[in-house]
Amino acid sequence: MRPRDARPEGDLEGTVSRWRLAIALPLGGGLALALVAAIAARRGPSIDLAAATAEAIPSSGVEHPITAVLLQFRGYDTLLEIAVLLAAALVALALREEPAAAAPRSRAPTAPAPAVVRGSDEHDLIHPGTSDRAGARAIETPLLATLTRALHPALLLLAIYLLWAGATRPGGAFQAGAVLAALGVLRRVSGVRPWAALLDRWQHAALLVGFAVFLGLAAGMLLLDRPLLGWPSASAGALILAIEAALTVSIAANLVGLFASAPDGRDAAAHGADRS
Repeated sequence: MRPRDARPEGDLEGTVSRWRLAIALPLGGGLALALVAAIAARRGPSIDLAAATAEAIPSSGVEHPITAVLLQFRGYDTLLEIAVLLAAALVALALREEPAAAAPRSRAPTAPAPAVVRGSDEHDLIHPGTSDRAGARAIETPLLATLTRALHPALLLLAIYLLWAGATRPGGAFQAGAVLAALGVLRRVSGVRPWAALLDRWQHAALLVGFAVFLGLAAGMLLLDRPLLGWPSASAGALILAIEAALTVSIAANLVGLFASAPDGRDAAAHGADRS
């Protein structure tokens, strides 16, 4: 028999949702009004940003205006974007790696998760039986495995080309990192993971290297009596290439980490069973 003052779980969730909405709407509306007022109150002559960017390109160290803006003229924005991506990936991985004992017990039986079994040909074979989060998303199909092996060198070369081309034409760290992340996702879902132990061991270092190199070089400018992120014209090209190379690795590792941390079907089923 339920106590008299007890409330159904659905009613409690509805009350919390209404309170959140009541707080979020005024805050969001106030922020929007403040932004509109700030834009309307702007004074001063307009600036031709395209002309200003074209004038500063020769001293930026690169020839493509987008790369110059992202890593030279507006480097603070890019540094903060990488910090936000890193924080999101670390939080997702931390939540995913919580001990199973800390999770609430499900009242409904769930199917056992597939396990990852190391094969002698340096790739993972997925077999049902025991639980293993790392292999939960793998799909053992010869066609997908063959396609992944065939695309492996092509995607690596494409990522290297995009990284190198970013100085003079469309490309750069974000595009190269996205291609590497696609390769990482293919490796996970196909079960083809050569050097898996080595890559897993250096996963956290790969997550951090982009932000660490970017911040380290930016702070190093202060030792040269230059502004933070104020690359010298003579070495700006080499510094930007080094930063983009490190960012490529980190962006790929962050995206693959976010994919690996996303709940799969069994997690959703178990969560639904807990709430029922």
